[in-house]
Amino acid sequence: MALQCDNQARVEQYDGTQRGNERRLLQSYSCHGNAAAQNHQCIFGECSLAVSPSSLFQAAVDPWFILAAVIATAWMTNLYNFMDGSDGLAGGMAAIGFGSYGVVALSAGDLPFAAVNLSIAAAACGFLLSNFPPARVFMGDVGSIPLGYLAAVLDVSGWLRGDWPVWFGAVVFSPFIVDATLTLFKRLL
Repeated sequence: MALQCDNQARVEQYDGTQRGNERRLLQSYSCHGNAAAQNHQCIFGECSLAVSPSSLFQAAVDPWFILAAVIATAWMTNLYNFMDGSDGLAGGMAAIGFGSYGVVALSAGDLPFAAVNLSIAAAACGFLLSNFPPARVFMGDVGSIPLGYLAAVLDVSGWLRGDWPVWFGAVVFSPFIVDATLTLFKRLL
């Protein structure tokens, strides 16, 4: 009998001792099939690999968090677009940042999410071969905008999946965020 997996989203309220009264969306998988498959956790196959935007709103997350996530996503997208002009900076930060996401997701046991992040890191490493000084090619808007978007969205997704704390992405990408933010504020003054 074939193994059939259904992805079901559930909201879980943590007590204040461990995670600070956060409401988090976790993915649970129910697999139906033979007796041996009843306890099988579905990793690949028909199960969803990401948290959908609709499930984010179903998670009953604080509206202020949603607003902060939207602003952070727009900010990170623009930062990547702004910093793409520096030789190796955007590509290097993508390799380090998404590689870190992948390693932590892997250590949390979230193999599909780790594979997604490590694939992005591997693509960034391949891009760096032509982007180190003197750069022969740049990402442009087509490459930098999606990478900035993914950096923010995958951070929130990793948090919602229970792979890392909400602040993890800000720490991983902090050299990039601080450098670009300070540069933009200096230019405004």
